[in-house]
Amino acid sequence: MELEPTINFARHSPVAPEPAGTEVVVRQYGLLEPLDWGDDCSAELGRMVDLWNALVEIERGARGQYQKIMQNDPAITETSAKISAVLCEQASLIARRTKMRASGQGKSYIAPINESLADLGGKLRELRRTAASLSKQVRVRVKNELRSVESSRRAEVKLARQGSGLWWGNYNAVVNAYEQARSRALREGGEIRAKTFDGSGRITNQIQGGMSVADLFGGGHSQVTVRPLPEDAWSHSSRGVRKRLQRTIITATIFTQQGERRTVSWPMIMHRPIPQDCRIKTVVVTRRRCEEGWRWQVVFTCTRDSPARSPAPNGQRRAVHLGWRRLPDGIRVATLASNIKQGARFFTTPNVVLEGFALTDSLRGKRQGLRDAALQWLMSLDWSGAPEPLAGKFRAIQPLPAATSRLVDLAAEWSHHSEWHPEAYSQFEKWRREDKRLRLWERNQRDKIIRRRNDQYRQFARDIVEDASSITINVLDLSALSRVDKPSGGENPLPAAARHYRTVAAISILRKFVIERAQKVGTNIIFSDAAKDRVCHSCQKPVNYAASPFTHQYVCETCGASFDKDLNSCRSMLMRVGTT
Repeated sequence: MELEPTINFARHSPVAPEPAGTEVVVRQYGLLEPLDWGDDCSAELGRMVDLWNALVEIERGARGQYQKIMQNDPAITETSAKISAVLCEQASLIARRTKMRASGQGKSYIAPINESLADLGGKLRELRRTAASLSKQVRVRVKNELRSVESSRRAEVKLARQGSGLWWGNYNAVVNAYEQARSRALREGGEIRAKTFDGSGRITNQIQGGMSVADLFGGGHSQVTVRPLPEDAWSHSSRGVRKRLQRTIITATIFTQQGERRTVSWPMIMHRPIPQDCRIKTVVVTRRRCEEGWRWQVVFTCTRDSPARSPAPNGQRRAVHLGWRRLPDGIRVATLASNIKQGARFFTTPNVVLEGFALTDSLRGKRQGLRDAALQWLMSLDWSGAPEPLAGKFRAIQPLPAATSRLVDLAAEWSHHSEWHPEAYSQFEKWRREDKRLRLWERNQRDKIIRRRNDQYRQFARDIVEDASSITINVLDLSALSRVDKPSGGENPLPAAARHYRTVAAISILRKFVIERAQKVGTNIIFSDAAKDRVCHSCQKPVNYAASPFTHQYVCETCGASFDKDLNSCRSMLMRVGTT
């Protein structure tokens, strides 16, 4: 019997678990427009982008040297050329298929292209495996040359950081983000891209040694302070009073220059407290461009002591089946069973979360209807006498369907020429204000409901991992389920409703939280092939779930046992992994 892939966080994980007795606490709060932001602060954000782009150039140079060394091997050169040829042929076939679909040709005409794409996919996978094997052999032979390239890269990164003109907290944040992006690009075969400065960015205050919550509110630290809140800001019986009392002011350092500290203050809505036993390690203020201006937020990352966690060597072996199944009370996202306790525990996202996402969809649909009506009305106007800048913005929206942002640009330009058709401008401005109101409502509603779902998933993850010695998780290829077309060609048979509930359930987030929680306590994670678990746990015979795809109960055609499909998968995983 094949062994299951296992992650043993206690002994073999490449990412070390957190130190025993330490817990990370994160708090995020919304900020209003700053009280004293200036061009010098924006210049600091611009220098951060300049440093990032300099690091990207360093990375490209180092990667070019690396490839030059590796391409000296003729076998790698030949394999790389074959891969490039296959990719070109694949892109050509995909473009041809897209053109055929646009012209309305049926599946029978497209089928040969899908078959060719499937063959190319298999060939490409084989070539990439060969290239990886050859690269591993060559790296051993040229390790001294590669080590020299890496040493040069690190020296260049250090010089770029020192010459950036940034405050130390900000250049450390840029370099850390670069190293993380570089590791991910090397692991996944991607590349780091340069950025264009649009005024967005983040200011990072690293608190050396940490700062207590009392110092934060008492002004005991020079980098970040928060105006104290009343004692009943989070406990007052009136929600309206609480919201009023939770408004405060945060002041954070932007940079220091010639010994002078440049600080900025923001009104902050502190909707939940930071636990008193936390030590604040970093405070990051983020500025993001959005259609209506700037969006600000602050994130406090803290640590605190907690009871030492350790894996339960004699605890329960547990199996969790992740998936989404629509039920009357919500969406079931996980089913948990153990080798000790009978029965199962079902984790369900309640209907209130679905209603929240439905409201978001409704607001988006309403905006779409208003935009279409505005477009139709604009097309009915006579633009022959419009000022040229305004007429140019109007021509930009004519390739329908026009994006809402183009209509907003038209409204902004029209405001400079409001004397032209003032009544029409007034009507169009009314649309812009209504669209902005709905857009903000939609965005805030989406953010709120996602945070609520994710908080619930963190609690699910704690309950799943608690007192478990090992956890077996079914493997789901979520990327394949999200595609409209299969990589091998043909349409994905997943129904439209299932696609919708897939995005609402966001199983990948729950899976990530479970793995992170297991990492903290050193619990083993075992990944189980879902195809092998489609057997009756009673008679071990294959089951045919396709016969009843829309029900969660199933009756085995062999032994007559009746069971919940998700629970059956958990029991099958426990039995199969237990005998491995």
